[in-house]
Amino acid sequence: MTVLLATTLRMATMYLSTVASDRYGRRPLAILGNVLMQAWAFPVFWIINTGDMVLVGIATFVAYGSAAAYITELFPAHVRSSGMTLLYQSASILISGSTPFITTALLARTGTTVSVSLYLAAMAAIALVSALLLPRDLPEAGLGG
Repeated sequence: MTVLLATTLRMATMYLSTVASDRYGRRPLAILGNVLMQAWAFPVFWIINTGDMVLVGIATFVAYGSAAAYITELFPAHVRSSGMTLLYQSASILISGSTPFITTALLARTGTTVSVSLYLAAMAAIALVSALLLPRDLPEAGLGG
């Protein structure tokens, strides 16, 4: 039952952040999400250690609501599918694919989630800098932030 509630809250969180990105822009939500991820880097592991999946769901999905729309709007229509695929899959291979190995090694080496929290905060900082460097306005889609 807890997993069902957590999943429902995650869907609601993603929906609300998507609505907010439509209203306030993709870039501000990307910036906010990464700032929140940095702020959550340590508390999220305290929450995970409680085993409360509802809190974990809320903590991890604030930043994701605007991501798909923002990535879509970064590319002109004639290269949109290829651009999105290249960007998303490259990030998956370079970052997401190695993250479990890196975090497991950090945890094994240090014996504490503090090192993993520092890694998460560092990744969020890199994403924040990337969001700050992205264009403010995406005129082709007419929704940029």
